[in-house]
Amino acid sequence: MILILLELDSNESAQPLVVNSRERSRLAHEYANHFTGRHRNNIFYRRLFDSDLVKHDTPEPQARELIEHLETRGARIIYLTSRPHTMKNTTEQWLSEHHLLRPCVFKYYGTDEKDPDGQIDTGDRFMKTSA
Repeated sequence: MILILLELDSNESAQPLVVNSRERSRLAHEYANHFTGRHRNNIFYRRLFDSDLVKHDTPEPQARELIEHLETRGARIIYLTSRPHTMKNTTEQWLSEHHLLRPCVFKYYGTDEKDPDGQIDTGDRFMKTSA
């Protein structure tokens, strides 16, 4: 058996293979631009990793065909993602709806406790940025 690890989302400079999350990223940037300095970057990541925005993701046109082709050749597909574990249920539901559901490894960071602002801590405060 061949094991293939695929990045679920691409960075902004790479061609997406499975999920095109550019619209979610654009919406997160648009929202974060109302803030300044380091706070803006923290707000961007919090918004980017907001499960409510997953609905704006789109499957790449070739994704399902390519994955199914690899699987018919004996490959086992596992997705890797930098999405926090708090997006797991929403992401897996989205993948299922688009017939792309495969095992997926999420990042576990943050405490899952509520911050003073009432938001769940997903560890975005550890994404250090320069002002």
